[in-house]
Amino acid sequence: MITGLVIGIPLFTIALILFAIIGWFEYSRPKTGIYETATVERKGAYYEITLKREERLMCHSPDCLIFPETYTNTLVIKTPGITGKVDASEIPAEEYHFNYLGEIEFKENNEMIVDLYYDNTDENKKVPTGWSGQYKLVFSSRAVSKPGAEFFSGAAGTPDGKDALNKPAAAISRPESGDRNRRQRM
Repeated sequence: MITGLVIGIPLFTIALILFAIIGWFEYSRPKTGIYETATVERKGAYYEITLKREERLMCHSPDCLIFPETYTNTLVIKTPGITGKVDASEIPAEEYHFNYLGEIEFKENNEMIVDLYYDNTDENKKVPTGWSGQYKLVFSSRAVSKPGAEFFSGAAGTPDGKDALNKPAAAISRPESGDRNRRQRM
């Protein structure tokens, strides 16, 4: 009986330490996912809808397991309108990208539901874009407001001049022109 107790204490201690380490890794990671807001701006015949999400950098060394980092990924979708339903066939795909399948639905109270997929013609598959979800529309000061909707004129498209993460507009990093692949870190 004494032998089992002596062996049981170290095993319990090891299990407790492992549980604490796993818990620390899980809860200390930066949050990822899509932002709740999408910015709308009028550009010629189209409306540009900018969607953002936080993603984790890939880990290639032990230090990134301890101190994980994220970056902001951005998708700009061009739609002919911002009312009712817009079929994916009306959304132009970027050069060298698959066409979209699905739809974008604009609802009352400046809400938008994105249900988009990529039409992977190489493998004949419908692939989720990772951008599907419900968003609150924020109209940039250069956009034409949709009929019956509030028109925001704040510095970053909100009434208080702050962005979706509640940071002042001046704190938002912007890519230099012509540098489309630059990762933005906040």
